[in-house]
Order: sequence, then structure tokens, then C-alpha cells
Amino acid sequence: MAGHEREGTIIIKYVFPSGIQNDDDPNPGVPYEGTSRTGFLPDTDAGNEVMELLVRAFKNRQTFVVGTSVTTGRSNCVVWNGIHHKTNVRGGPTRFGYPDETYFERVKAELAMIGITPPEPAGSGSDSDGDASMSSGSTGAPMAGAGGAGSGATAAPSAAAAPVVNGKRTTGTGGQ
Repeated sequence: MAGHEREGTIIIKYVFPSGIQNDDDPNPGVPYEGTSRTGFLPDTDAGNEVMELLVRAFKNRQTFVVGTSVTTGRSNCVVWNGIHHKTNVRGGPTRFGYPDETYFERVKAELAMIGITPPEPAGSGSDSDGDASMSSGSTGAPMAGAGGAGSGATAAPSAAAAPVVNGKRTTGTGGQ
């Protein structure tokens, strides 16, 4: 990965099949087009911290919404919800890739704006929800699976799907 040649790569894979919008979506009862997206992070302390925050945002149904694609102009599609991901391993910021010296600061600020912040250090006295506890590695891949659009006009996986890291479900039912 450009700018991180000595580190491994964390691959984040999101998959949403097409489905029917729920009552909380923009057009209940209307079909929506699914999507798949892949993001990349360097396997560093900073990359693993951002991965854990992205997984928490996904679990909170804040990563995707049913809306209109800014790329294609198509309506009723699963689209990004304003949390920037690096979808290329090279090309710099203009191609959504690396190197990008300020990406971690920017994405953590975007996540903080929606209430996703790093947990307080152990013993600091804060209540941590424990959502981000998981293993990680050079090929760790949280994966969003099947399901329809969720509450709050967000596309989200069914109850049985949960982000997967290193082949193990972090929450949900039907663990692998």
C-alpha cells in the first residue's frame, strides 16, 4: 500500500444484496439496489484503531444509507453515509487511496461527529460498551452481510450478520 509498504493491509469488505426498503427508509416498500464496497487500512496501531471505530459505526448503522448515488445519479441504492473510506491502495487522496497524510485525523473527526470515539483507557472511569473488542491482523476483514435496509433510513445487515474480523464474528448470531 502506497506510503505503508512495510506494513500489512487490513481489508474491510461490505456486502449488501438488493432488497425492499423498510418503513424507516426513504421509500418504504420500494426495492433498493445493493452494493459491495472494499476499504483498506494499513496494519498499524492507527489503522487498527480506525478499523475498530469503523466497525462500531457499521454496527450502529451509520456507515450506509438508502439514497441517491452521487456517482451514478441512481435513486434507491445503498450508498456511503459520509464516513470516508480508502477504497484504493494507491493514488493519493484524489483517488480515495494512499498515501494520505491526514486521513486518520479526518476520518476520526467524521466518526467523532456521529458519536464514535476511541474508548477511554482502562481504569479511566468511563463506561465502555465493549463493541470494539476484537482481534485484528494483516488480512482482518470486517464483512457486512446480507439484509435489508434498517432503521433510521440506513442500510444495515440482518440480525444474523455482523462484522467479521479474521473469520470470527464479533457479535450477532450464527458465529463462524
